[in-house]
Order: sequence, then structure tokens, then C-alpha cells
Amino acid sequence: MMTPEDVHLALKLIPIEIWNTIYMVFAAAFIAIVIGLPLGAILTMTDRGQIKESSFLYHSLGSLVNIGRSIPFAILIIALIPITRWIVGTSLG
Repeated sequence: MMTPEDVHLALKLIPIEIWNTIYMVFAAAFIAIVIGLPLGAILTMTDRGQIKESSFLYHSLGSLVNIGRSIPFAILIIALIPITRWIVGTSLG
């Protein structure tokens, strides 16, 4: 049960934490745009039949992008190991 002091502290912290959340969302969006748009433009321009066709650059950057895209899934799988162990009894499913 929350005491009145805990409620007061929570109500005091909520606006600060909302601002922190908004800040993190905009910071992540800014970083994604700054990195993602140039990568997407380079990948598009170096694809087969485009203005700056470069198979080596296209496949190299494409591989890096695909590795980056798989990182959140790997983190999710690792985070789900304890839940899988709790439900099934083993982490190997």
C-alpha cells in the first residue's frame, strides 16, 4: 500500500518522467533519421540499375543494415529465456 508521502512523490515525479520519455523518443528519432536516411539513400543509389551502381558497396552496407536490424530480435530472445524456462521448464523450448 502506498503511503501519502509515496503518492506525493509519485505525483511530483510523473511530469518529469513524461518529459524524459518525450526527450528520449525525439533523441532516438533524430538519431534514426540522421543515420537511416543517408544509409537508405546510399543503398538505393548503389543498387543494380541505379545512378551510382556499386555491387560491393550495396552488399556491404546491406549486410551491416541487416545485422543492425537483427539486434533487437536477439535481445528479445535472450530476455525471454527466463519466461520460457518458467513456462516450459527448460530454456531450449
